[in-house]
Amino acid sequence: MQELIIYIKPQQRDKVAQDYVKVDLLNDENVSLTQVIQDIRDIDKVFTDYSRTFNLPASEINNKLFKHWYNPDIQGFDANIQSEAKIELNYQAFREGKVKLQEVTMKDNRPHTYKITFFGKTVSLNNLFGEDKLNNLVWMDNFKLPALTANVLTGLQTGHNITVDSVAYNSAIIYPLLAHSQRYIYDATANLTNAGNLSITSTNNTQRGVLPEDLKPAIKASLIIKAIEQQYNINFKSSEFFDSTEFSNLYLWLHRDKGKIETENSISLEGQTFSCVTSGNSLRYDPVQTLCNVYTNPKTEFSSGVYTVTKEEYIFPPTGQPQPFNYFSYTVDITPASGFASTPYTIVIFDTLTGDELASISTVGTQTLGTGVFDSPGNPMNTGDTKKVTCKIICSAAFQFGANVTVGQSFLNYAPTPEYCQFNSASTTMAVTIDDIRPTEQVPDIKVIDFLKGIFKMFNLTAFLNSDDEIVVKALDDFYSDSTTTHDLSKYIIKDQHTVSEALPFSNIKFDYPEPKTKLAQAFYNINNLEYGSLNYIADASQGGKYEVLPPFEHMLFERLSDVTSSVNTAVQYGLAVDDNDNSVMTAPLLFYGIYNTSISTPINYVDTTRPEGGGLATAGTRTTVNNYWMPHNANELGSASTAPAFNLNFGSEINSYTLTDYGGSNNSLFQKFYQSYIQRVFNTKTRIFKFKAVLPLKFLLTYSLADKIFISGRAFTINKITTDLQTGRSTLELLNEPS
Repeated sequence: MQELIIYIKPQQRDKVAQDYVKVDLLNDENVSLTQVIQDIRDIDKVFTDYSRTFNLPASEINNKLFKHWYNPDIQGFDANIQSEAKIELNYQAFREGKVKLQEVTMKDNRPHTYKITFFGKTVSLNNLFGEDKLNNLVWMDNFKLPALTANVLTGLQTGHNITVDSVAYNSAIIYPLLAHSQRYIYDATANLTNAGNLSITSTNNTQRGVLPEDLKPAIKASLIIKAIEQQYNINFKSSEFFDSTEFSNLYLWLHRDKGKIETENSISLEGQTFSCVTSGNSLRYDPVQTLCNVYTNPKTEFSSGVYTVTKEEYIFPPTGQPQPFNYFSYTVDITPASGFASTPYTIVIFDTLTGDELASISTVGTQTLGTGVFDSPGNPMNTGDTKKVTCKIICSAAFQFGANVTVGQSFLNYAPTPEYCQFNSASTTMAVTIDDIRPTEQVPDIKVIDFLKGIFKMFNLTAFLNSDDEIVVKALDDFYSDSTTTHDLSKYIIKDQHTVSEALPFSNIKFDYPEPKTKLAQAFYNINNLEYGSLNYIADASQGGKYEVLPPFEHMLFERLSDVTSSVNTAVQYGLAVDDNDNSVMTAPLLFYGIYNTSISTPINYVDTTRPEGGGLATAGTRTTVNNYWMPHNANELGSASTAPAFNLNFGSEINSYTLTDYGGSNNSLFQKFYQSYIQRVFNTKTRIFKFKAVLPLKFLLTYSLADKIFISGRAFTINKITTDLQTGRSTLELLNEPS
């Protein structure tokens, strides 16, 4: 028998660190742990590690530890919090983890036993992250960028290098050629009125091509991993998978909502202070009040940049006859400050109650804009109706200006001249400042744990905790190959019996992404009756059911453009997030490789302007010839007609969208690079699951790794699962033989 010792750290009181407490154990309770790195029966399950539920007696020590939780009148222990715990065998460290209190069994109204679950630390990640989503990762906002069109161009041409805490992150944010709405073409000779024509040919090239509003940023996936570390105070071991070549240029598109990013650089007149000027004011039939004080009338008011009008009847002097106000006006004059005369801006007059736009204009220089008529025969206000009218200035760059407002009202009377009241303001100095595009506001709506699990499923990863409390993340093949340790357990095996069974309970595995939402991927499915990038692996080793590995990410089919007229392939590849009806679509979170395309054979046209709502050519803007740019791809490099890229995000063998080459079984797909060796070994007709019973020595229990090789009677095995009674050392070994 081995002495089993379990320590649990009490929950903190007043943030004072607590020492571990040695808990009392039941004399007749067998405490066992099952360890598994990846169960072959559930190959896409991640963070498995170990967990075990067992009972503790309601002793004085244990009652104090759990603070009489069974009594709801006593405040103290929180069963929703996992407490740190560790296990020793014969006073030697065995495992560390977390403990969660599940329930208390009462007898005669007194506590009898506490049921607890002991978790490995990787298992507890599920609980650590909880329901948190990627937008909770506040460290990502170190990579915010002002919403300037210049930043879009830089992000497309070079990417943004950003330094955080003296660490430089190169190409942290890019703007890939990945459009959310606008379809692109390339035609150097015709179609020069097509709004999406990327050709630099001079005709209409100030009105077509890539526009800033077409693109959204993307953030390096490795920075999301860093943000997870920062948020939850955990460490992924460096120089492992998250620092690998296959992960280094993987990006997540910041596509939280369909269509363009709605951040708006604007300032509203609402809340601004405007003073009255007397010039031009008029007031009739109210000799008591001054010109400016007329707008203390409760029927109408101009205050803090907002004009509030309510249509009500007015007792018209001197006749005493009721007469409704029937005309209201709001006019704003904008004068750019020195140095801003050429800065484009837009004036929008709107009703703050409804959000309805009443008038707008895009312009440069000094500009006047009025609403004209609030109440007219064609747009009548009913008695009692209220409008709250103000104005905002929108600009894509910093803009300083002066604004003055004129508001007025008139009504008809029995006299031949309409009566009119007017308020003129003095100019108020204002400025448009630039909003930031924050990753937390733009990142897709996905839970942290689901994002991580998706990465693990794609690349067949496993995770475990090392002696430095670092989470080691490896591809499964690397996990097994990194261990050179072997154990001959022949003499510890209980010889009376063992069982041998087939390795897998299913006959085929489908590796797939969610149903595609984008146009090209949908078309691929309609033609081929399977999803782009998917793979069905079928074998004869088992006659069981089907199994599916399904990461939660969109898988987009990107398009390399050819010249419409000449049919010659260009160097341009882009992505398009629209559906079959060419409407912008909300995709699942999109991961892609960012390729910095330095080919100058096909430069593309970029224009700093905006598209009209109905489509077509844009207002003429400043254009830039872009020779180098960031391109989205499903492979980590372009490759060539004869050589496949080193990695790609397809599970199956697909034609490379850029080289247009079918590499067949040498395509370096996710399956080929990360699953094939393991799956083919498991599906091998000579592979079996061997189950042995054994009494394992303490030395083995304290030192073994699940990656180690096991030898029994001269046959080599890898470990699938080990379940051990920690007091007796009696174990069940579930092993996979190494096929000869």
